[in-house]
Amino acid sequence: MNIIDRYESGERDFTRENLFRANLSGARLSGAILAETNLCEADLHGADLSYCDLRRANLCGANLRGANLTGADLTQANLHLADATDAIFEGACIVEANTYQTIGRERIEQQAVRSVDWTPPAELRQARVIRELKEVGLADVAAAVESVAVKWEK
Repeated sequence: MNIIDRYESGERDFTRENLFRANLSGARLSGAILAETNLCEADLHGADLSYCDLRRANLCGANLRGANLTGADLTQANLHLADATDAIFEGACIVEANTYQTIGRERIEQQAVRSVDWTPPAELRQARVIRELKEVGLADVAAAVESVAVKWEK
């Protein structure tokens, strides 16, 4: 099953997935955990990545044209050579992110936050709580929280 189908079935944690050159154009992945995910050269143009956890994600050479990254956590993410033309980074965190040679870098710098005092939005905090519940062996509790969250999204 591909990542879009998995997301639509309620899965939200895609940590360390290899999505090299994946076609996720226009995908709706709001609130997904994509920490340490390889999105190198992925096509994400027009994708909804709002409130995603993209910490330490590799977006080198990714197509982010017109993508929505509102409130996303891109701490230590690699955006080298990515095309972020017309992408939205309002309230996103880019602490220690590599934006060297990123197309649209000026827009990112204007919209995003480089402060270590950044507070993740509620949507992102919820996704992290679900992931932590699973990590400590409370998968049933995490599934119940996820189920309620998916119903609220609709």
